Amino acid sequence: MATVAGIKIKTKPVTVRSTLRMDEKFTGGEPVWPSDADAWPDDKFDSLLRKSFNYYNYHYTQRECRKHVIDWMKSNARFTKDMIRNVERSGDRSITMTACSLIMAARQGMPLQPRHIEFLNSQIEHAITLALDDVPEKLSADKIVESVKPTIQDRLSEKTSELIGELEGYYDNLMTTGKTAFKPYDFLVSNNVVQGQLGQR
Repeated sequence: MATVAGIKIKTKPVTVRSTLRMDEKFTGGEPVWPSDADAWPDDKFDSLLRKSFNYYNYHYTQRECRKHVIDWMKSNARFTKDMIRNVERSGDRSITMTACSLIMAARQGMPLQPRHIEFLNSQIEHAITLALDDVPEKLSADKIVESVKPTIQDRLSEKTSELIGELEGYYDNLMTTGKTAFKPYDFLVSNNVVQGQLGQR
């Protein structure tokens, strides 16, 4: 709450990250590009570009910058909705920090040169490839799961093996004690043993 001429005025807190402000004391502020930068010689242009890269590499991550790459794609008609969607689906690290820094610098007035556009296009194609590669892997994994599902015959064989194990237990008990109250017919009926199981072993 600030007071001006005896009147209290509500003020909003600063939304800039405090850590960013503190670190900028050592790294300097975010580089801003003048309008005539496109006419600069390469060495002068690249010098400010390196400062921009150093700034973004120090203060940001790929995850934080990636959304600006997507916004840049949305502002360019040559990128289709499917291409943008696939880049959005790709991982946070699918686009390098160099590509992210180029877009961040462009937001600060840096003119994107043909070599930059070419590099950005290659990065976007790479991200799209990664996103598309994830789909077949998931589908193939689902197919593997389906292929190992037991069939009806497999389940019947498993059930038969369980029943035979129980019968062997009754037999062992008979051989050990010399007597048994086991009734085969009742056992087969109570376990719903079908005729097909009787001929399996």
